[in-house]
Amino acid sequence: MTTSIEPARHSGRDVLKASAIGFGIALACLLPPIIHFFTGPAGPFIGGFIGGSRVEAEPGKGVLIGIGMGVCVSVVIGIPVFLLVLTPLGNWLPIDPGQRGTIGVVMLIAMVYVTVLGAIGAIVGGYVARQKASAAGNDSPPATPGSMASWKTTSH
Repeated sequence: MTTSIEPARHSGRDVLKASAIGFGIALACLLPPIIHFFTGPAGPFIGGFIGGSRVEAEPGKGVLIGIGMGVCVSVVIGIPVFLLVLTPLGNWLPIDPGQRGTIGVVMLIAMVYVTVLGAIGAIVGGYVARQKASAAGNDSPPATPGSMASWKTTSH
């Protein structure tokens, strides 16, 4: 019997699901009146944290979850804004043509913001979930991010 150490793996479907969960939670954080001033800006981190903890994301998977959340923002919000503001379809909108580029830049900043905070949240959430699983599963010392102890051990 040989023992090998290999990173815990999750399918791409898990990453997509975690990205969708994170994006949904980030949007839900914008809904509550008054407290949305606090939960809205933190929403991508909160969503990434929950999504990352669901799949026990390692740093690489956390970055993919953040990118997935950014793609969700670009699809759900960015494409309509692009079509209505930056193309001739939006000529009927009462927006100064000089301001249309500014709106595009603000959307780009929002996408980068969601991607970065979502990735950080997913990495932290995955780390916390792996710590809890490690504490519940054995008496070994908790793993640190990137250490060999955070990798799953399998027997052959």
